[in-house]
Amino acid sequence: MYLVTNEINKIKAYIQAHPQVSLTEKMIVEIVSSSTAYDVRSFLDGIIFGGSAKSTEKLISFARADNNEFQFLGLLYRSIGGIIGLIDARKHGIQSSGDLAKYSKLPPFTVSRYLPKKPDIIAKQEYFKHIYHQLIEMDYKLKTGMLPPESFWPSIYGLFAS
Repeated sequence: MYLVTNEINKIKAYIQAHPQVSLTEKMIVEIVSSSTAYDVRSFLDGIIFGGSAKSTEKLISFARADNNEFQFLGLLYRSIGGIIGLIDARKHGIQSSGDLAKYSKLPPFTVSRYLPKKPDIIAKQEYFKHIYHQLIEMDYKLKTGMLPPESFWPSIYGLFAS
């Protein structure tokens, strides 16, 4: 219920920030990021496995072409939140892939994919936490109108360029 309440609050914030706009079903889908066509694995691989800035830029450009800031942002912060969940689960002594998947809310195949890279992930845990907080803040600002849509993509580029 917490997740549903959070999504409803996002819609309310969007309506308050854009009172002149009539909300459509398509807009709701974009705001709540219920589904997405992006494969974030390649993006996370670049972050975890030290991919090049060029590959990160390429994925962001691909997402930008679809021009759905809400879906891309929601997918990123849920995925990075899952990685943080993996780190936290390990700190609590959770070892099995199934339990790690439940704790992190990542799909089991994603957990299995990242288990061999545990040292790399743990080494970057502060980076992941920083990015996660920045993405949540960006999500809030975008949906409340504090971040103009035209500033979103440059902000994303800047966040991952650092």
